[in-house]
Amino acid sequence: DSWSEKRLLVRVALLGVQLTGVRLDRLGCKLTVIDGVTGKAAGLHRGFVMKGQQASLVWCPQVTVRTAVGYRCVDNLLVMSGAGKSVTLAVELDGAPFHGNARKERRRDRELGIPVLHIDATRLDDPGLITHILAWAKQMLEVA
Repeated sequence: DSWSEKRLLVRVALLGVQLTGVRLDRLGCKLTVIDGVTGKAAGLHRGFVMKGQQASLVWCPQVTVRTAVGYRCVDNLLVMSGAGKSVTLAVELDGAPFHGNARKERRRDRELGIPVLHIDATRLDDPGLITHILAWAKQMLEVA
């Protein structure tokens, strides 16, 4: 599963985007981002920053968040902003045997309380996968 996540991030990086430290709480992130080791509020987190004509996006890999139930690690946390609003999203890579229980995944998605896009890890080589993810994120911003 982690190799799939790394392969996806390589595809994002190949877009020529900047990887930099970001403060997700200041960008409108709807989740409480924490340090995965200490459990304390996170300061800077690494993220790919993208700016389009209509919106900006920060794409952060492996983010630990605090929910009402406990700590969760999100494969990819996205914060998209534009037209005076922002939306927090998650992109999860689903690869057996790590994501074999659909009921458990749905419960986890509800616990996060944000839109979650599940991508089957076997689709990583599909042409247009990143474009698909970005279009989904833009659509989520439009309906927010």
